[in-house]
Amino acid sequence: MYLTPRDEEIIDIILNDQHVSIQAAAYAVYVQLTPNNKKPISQREFHQIFKDNWRAFNSLEIEDFERNE
Repeated sequence: MYLTPRDEEIIDIILNDQHVSIQAAAYAVYVQLTPNNKKPISQREFHQIFKDNWRAFNSLEIEDFERNE
């Protein structure tokens, strides 16, 4: 299957939108579940933790895939 540069650009936009949507939903849930007596971490801090976890889980998925080939 051949993808044009425009196709690749559209795919990148879709993937970015999905990533941002997942992150926004996760932060909203986190804020709702934070006890009233505790201040939630900032969106920037949450973003960094989210990215770190995203990379960690992605690595685990790659390891599983390679092990099962």
